[in-house]
Amino acid sequence: MAGFLYFLSGNRRPMTAEAVRELGLGYILDGDGSTSYREAQGNTSRHDRDVALAPGKQTWRRMPKTIGGGNVWLGYWDDAKPTPSDLERQKQIEGPSMVLADGNRWTIPLVLSFDSQATRYEPALPTLWDFDDDGCWVPGDICEEHAVLWNAAVPFADEKFAIKCGRKVPSVEMDNQRLLACVTTLLQANYVVGQAELVMLGALADDQATALVPLLACDFLELMAWHESLKKSNDQTATNGGDTSVGEAD
Repeated sequence: MAGFLYFLSGNRRPMTAEAVRELGLGYILDGDGSTSYREAQGNTSRHDRDVALAPGKQTWRRMPKTIGGGNVWLGYWDDAKPTPSDLERQKQIEGPSMVLADGNRWTIPLVLSFDSQATRYEPALPTLWDFDDDGCWVPGDICEEHAVLWNAAVPFADEKFAIKCGRKVPSVEMDNQRLLACVTTLLQANYVVGQAELVMLGALADDQATALVPLLACDFLELMAWHESLKKSNDQTATNGGDTSVGEAD
């Protein structure tokens, strides 16, 4: 099993989970992969070998300044480059999978589902129960732990397909910065990765696969299947001469 290596330059103190969060690396903490009492190495439990600096046998890159002020380095063993299966979180959110630029298959969390029978969208993430004016139980807001996924993915689908879900959808501009931030957030739900980890893996490219990630999170395939089914039905109706209006039959 493989994982990433993390090195904090100039550090001389044990790296507790709290210290890791202060650096902006809280996302690498996942169950048994904590960094308590280990020095600047997150997710060390994912490694099958002792974690140590080995020049010539590892690949390293400085992380952006948003992580520890630019003093944190990210690396991996050259003969054990992490894969999605190595980086899976203990708790997974089900959804469609797709192959990204690194050649590996990644699972995208399903945020929104399309009900083709009712022809409407419903949250695929857990929601809190609420009540309406008549005191009836109704679905409420997305549970707080998953709200970041909702806020990241749904605006892209709403922009492209004019999806209306009966819930507040933040506005978003469809540019590469927003797209890649959204993709990172979605992948981070199921994997111990951030911007730097995805770059080191070569997982994201300027291609169709990357652009599809937020759409797949919003049930893009089901929506397209419904549109295709509707088109075929309309074409069949046109071929048969259309519907006969009331009062026109003999």
